[in-house]
Amino acid sequence: MTQSAAVSIDAGRLAPGTELIVDRRGYKHHGIYIGNGLVIHYAGWISYPRGLVEEIALADFVGRRPFRTGRAPDDSAHGAEIVRRARSRLGERSYNLLRNNCEHLCKDIRANRI
Repeated sequence: MTQSAAVSIDAGRLAPGTELIVDRRGYKHHGIYIGNGLVIHYAGWISYPRGLVEEIALADFVGRRPFRTGRAPDDSAHGAEIVRRARSRLGERSYNLLRNNCEHLCKDIRANRI
């Protein structure tokens, strides 16, 4: 699914635990949709010197950029488990561009490597 700024984001169509991928200038930014219009992501060192896993509004995560969804969870129980694992990482400040970035965070959470 690809959205643009002209199209409102219908959060009701997103299952909690779904990975979101936003096209940014020169890279793709990843986050986990946790429901209620919220996303958990790794804010890199542009915002925080050591990064920060934080919860933000879906509209703020996407901004005016195109985005797509990654794999959705198999069922609501799986989605709830992904959300629980994502929340367990809130507040983490161990960002590393090559070894622990937003994409790594999402892959680790989805694969239960936390």
